[in-house]
Amino acid sequence: MNNLFFKYLDNRFHIQSESPIKKKKDISHYGPIVTISRQAGCSARDIASLFYLAINSNVKEKEKKWKCVDKDIILDSAQKLNLPTRKIKYIFNAQKKSSMDEIVESLSSRYYKSDNIIRKTIIEVMKDYAESGNTIIVGRAGVALSQHIHRSLNIRLIAPLPWRIEQISQKHKTSEEEAEKYILEIDYKRRALIEKFYGKKLEDSMFDLIFNCKSISKDEIVRIGLDLMKARKLI
Repeated sequence: MNNLFFKYLDNRFHIQSESPIKKKKDISHYGPIVTISRQAGCSARDIASLFYLAINSNVKEKEKKWKCVDKDIILDSAQKLNLPTRKIKYIFNAQKKSSMDEIVESLSSRYYKSDNIIRKTIIEVMKDYAESGNTIIVGRAGVALSQHIHRSLNIRLIAPLPWRIEQISQKHKTSEEEAEKYILEIDYKRRALIEKFYGKKLEDSMFDLIFNCKSISKDEIVRIGLDLMKARKLI
């Protein structure tokens, strides 16, 4: 059953091997930034919020405060393209239009933009955040961009599947079967998005810190992350 499910996902969320993130200019000096990637069921937004509060509590009056971005990337990209947000959200689900969809939409919609244009715009928006620095990027394949940035810290949140099923089941008040199906699909989409933007398979080596959310508390994750940020002089 699982093999059939993943075969279906492979067909629906096809991963291209070529990365759209091409360094036309050197971005290695951008930052500092923190990226937080996660498996479904791990609370990245809660941890990002704790990082945001902890870092900014020590920022002096004339120093630049840190910001936390997530859906901002969708909103900014949509605004830059003059598109409704619904017209670009499919990119973050690692989907692509078929050739026929592209043709039909280009002829019938004043909002039409090709997949390539949308992806390039998303990358430019992310680069803008990275260039301005002092930014925490939650998801959105931020780790793919930060592979080219020296002043970055890349965090991955994981946990055993049964624990995540329990978290999702309780949060969304759904059955464990539905929770597992949701987790498998979301995990696949997030992995596909990173691989589509990075152009390579997702590997643990892309991350500086990997935390098991079942055994490590949110406060501990933030405390360890802050210590490494200080050691790297990111804060």
